[in-house]
Amino acid sequence: MTKHRAPKPPRRAAAPRAPWFTLHAPTLLSDAETRLDTRLAWVFAALLAIALFLVATGPHVVGDAFTETDFYGAYAEGARLLQQGQIDPTRYRVVGPGYEAALALFGLPFRDLLLAAEMLSLVSMVAGWLLWVVLLKRRTDARLALIAGAFIALNPTFFRYGYSATTDALAFALQALALFLLLARSGLASAALAGVVAALAFLTRYNAVYLLPAGLVALWLGGTLQERRGRAALLFAAGFVAPVVPWVLFSLARGGALGLELHHNIAYDVFARSRKIPWDEYQEKMQPQFKTLWDVIAKDPAAVIKRELFNVWDHLRLDAEKLLRWPVAAAALIGIGFAWVDGTLRRTWPVVLAGALLFLTLVPVFHSERYSLPLVPIYALLAAATFASRRWALAIGRSRRLWLKAVVAVVVLALSLFASVRYQVRSLQPLPIEVLEVSRTLRALKGPSDRLLARKPHIAFHGQIKMVPFPFTKNLP
Repeated sequence: MTKHRAPKPPRRAAAPRAPWFTLHAPTLLSDAETRLDTRLAWVFAALLAIALFLVATGPHVVGDAFTETDFYGAYAEGARLLQQGQIDPTRYRVVGPGYEAALALFGLPFRDLLLAAEMLSLVSMVAGWLLWVVLLKRRTDARLALIAGAFIALNPTFFRYGYSATTDALAFALQALALFLLLARSGLASAALAGVVAALAFLTRYNAVYLLPAGLVALWLGGTLQERRGRAALLFAAGFVAPVVPWVLFSLARGGALGLELHHNIAYDVFARSRKIPWDEYQEKMQPQFKTLWDVIAKDPAAVIKRELFNVWDHLRLDAEKLLRWPVAAAALIGIGFAWVDGTLRRTWPVVLAGALLFLTLVPVFHSERYSLPLVPIYALLAAATFASRRWALAIGRSRRLWLKAVVAVVVLALSLFASVRYQVRSLQPLPIEVLEVSRTLRALKGPSDRLLARKPHIAFHGQIKMVPFPFTKNLP
């Protein structure tokens, strides 16, 4: 009897081995990767809030003698007046009433107005950070949004003003909210609300007026999710006008004026700072001659034009050196090319446009990292494009691949973290903490009609005594 053997199954073709070196990454994020990046963003937000809270309630026991002087000398008093129902429009010639109004409301549950200001900054910065991350996620993807969010949170200036008693965090959050409503939401109600929030940002920091042309251009050219562009643009403009016009009319009726005093920043930059003249000396000797912006231009038009042209380049340089630090600035510069090639610029051009217009509003005045703070997300977007782009990802290995671009991103972020820690230490070390001890004695000894003559208002605030500003003089008699 013949035995029949079963035929052998055909051999399967061996699966092609993955190449040991890969130039480009997969083109799209998987759903699992998107969920992971989204969760990491929420973890990052929680860590940011905790870190800011620890600094605000820990070493930052008193405001610095520079930027936070405005809180002690102006904003705290203005917030108290608003809590008492007193509104003085003449106070708002350099900054709008937005910050003092927010501080007055936010400060109601707090006995310590400085702590209220710190908490207002913390909430504003974390909210602004989240708005930017969600906005970038909807315009690009979760990976780029997470990397950009990391660059924002680890920026030294961003973190510092997340616990400082200044207008910067609130202004940052309002501008972020306006752009989020404009560029990440659909519906005519969102367009109108974006205009209202843009107006509130303007009434907090006047150079936020850039949001109006940026929004109108984005709406008109189809850079938003609005289907009825014309109607959305009208509602956005109407939303902007709605809070601004009543405030202007109220100000004029109560002794205010249409003119602002921001031209002094331009005059100081052109005629004083460029000659190494300090602000105090400018205020004493030069400021009285500049009543309007025209006075500044008429004094020396050529000097004004020359300085503004110089500032375009110089502000970019200083943003790279002081605001971003050079590693992040290099990543942002390289990221322009990646963003152009992979379509990120095409999807985010309204964001970049808003950043460009904001930059131009800062060119006429002297450079300051805190003034450039709202530009950090735009720079972060470009830096993140370098590392989030699937092109030139440079992976090595077969089963467990090592993405070389990811390694470089970790190195740059680590350098940002190190720079931020050093910056916070340098900012916190010179705080005038002796004010707290002296103010306790002052509160015990002061009489009801006593006044305090001081160069800075910190001790008067903590000593709960009215301050008399130190006069412009160079000798005691």
